[in-house]
Order: sequence, then structure tokens, then C-alpha cells
Amino acid sequence: MGIFGPGYTRHQYREWLLTTVADLLDDDLAISSAGLLRGGAIAWVEVSMPDTITTPEGVAFRPNLLATTSFDGSIATTYKRTVTDTVCDNTRELALAEVGQEFKVSIRWRPPSARRNPPRSLR
Repeated sequence: MGIFGPGYTRHQYREWLLTTVADLLDDDLAISSAGLLRGGAIAWVEVSMPDTITTPEGVAFRPNLLATTSFDGSIATTYKRTVTDTVCDNTRELALAEVGQEFKVSIRWRPPSARRNPPRSLR
């Protein structure tokens, strides 16, 4: 695991993966996979649509939302729409490399003074 300064805040898995994903999605979606990597330093949760979609060309797939974060600050917390089924570190990397919508939350430390005094554009 990495070594960070005193102001570093870890992204807790329950909050950033389970609670946030549950808040974003409908009740009819369920977790299709979840896992820990690098001795628990990285985690992911993937939820899938309940039904497979088939294109007019006959391609069948199930859309997913992949949420992943790290407890050691090695990756940004990421929420991404994917079609790759995540089951291990390799398929997680493939899914993250897909072209598609994603949202990232940086795990960067900001001094307390920066949190109390946001830039003028945010006041």
C-alpha cells in the first residue's frame, strides 16, 4: 500500500461502491460481480441489467455499471458503463479501457484551508 500525508482520506468501499451505486440505480438491478484485488487495496462492484439486449445484427450483451476504487489511493474512484463482464483484474482493466461514459472522483489530498476557502467561482 502507498504512503500518504496526514490529510489523505481513504474512499471507504461500503460508501463509494455499495451506497453510491444503490443511490444511482433502480431496485430491479442487482450486483453481478464484486471483488478485491491486490490484497484488498482495490475493489470493484458491477451491476447488470436484468435482461440481455440483442441488437438487430444478433449481438447479445448485458449493459453494466462498473464502480471501482482503491483504499491505497492507487486509482481514482470510477463509475463506468461497460459491456465486459468483470470477474478478475484482467477483465476489470478491459472494461475500464472500453469507450463509453465514465465519471471519476480523484483521491487527492487538499489542505484544510483549501476546503474552507473554495475558489471564488465556487462561492
